[in-house]
Amino acid sequence: MHVERPELRLVREKLESVVAPALAQAALFEALAEAGGKPPTSEDGVIALLEGPLLRALSDRLDPDDLEQLISEMIAAVRQVFALQPAPQKGRFRELDATLEVRRGKGAVAVLVFSGTDDLAARLQVALGSDRVAARTCTSREEVELLLARSPVPPILLVDAVEFPPIEPVELAELIAGAPADTVRAIWGADLGYGGVVLGELVDRRVPATPLDRREGIDPLLDLVRSRAG
Repeated sequence: MHVERPELRLVREKLESVVAPALAQAALFEALAEAGGKPPTSEDGVIALLEGPLLRALSDRLDPDDLEQLISEMIAAVRQVFALQPAPQKGRFRELDATLEVRRGKGAVAVLVFSGTDDLAARLQVALGSDRVAARTCTSREEVELLLARSPVPPILLVDAVEFPPIEPVELAELIAGAPADTVRAIWGADLGYGGVVLGELVDRRVPATPLDRREGIDPLLDLVRSRAG
């Protein structure tokens, strides 16, 4: 599970206090995607996210003056968070995400993401927060077999057909088809070749699947996780 970074949690909570949580989460997810997929880890990186991708994601959702003030307030708060971070110990290199341990909330839903990168899981974690989601990336067939053999199986299995894992789509479909019947098998990028094959294989096996077309935006995926998180 990803550890929720304090400055990104602050940004999400500030957004949710100003606009509807669903809108805030979608804007943050879109901004992270535009910024390259990986959540920033430095003060300059977070501020660049706020001043660029996030500002653009909110530009048609907020009044320009209100948006400018909101971004300014978040930048000031982010600077304060980084100013309070303890200095790294001499001779050791430590990522800032080790400075805040956030326990998984009671309402958080576990999501197992099958992907070639950690980006999708990280964006979900930042957008929704640790109180709503506990996302983990699975990148190999061995990991898939191991994690699906454990009990309980995460309630949401999410195939990333954009940055797909090094597993043949037919094989991945076969593996997740064996999950419990009430497991959600979602495919992010069902409109792409890899996602289409996984979806087709599951349909052929008469296994329920939830296709997520990227052209419909991120809202259906976030809604799916929120519905299971309660």
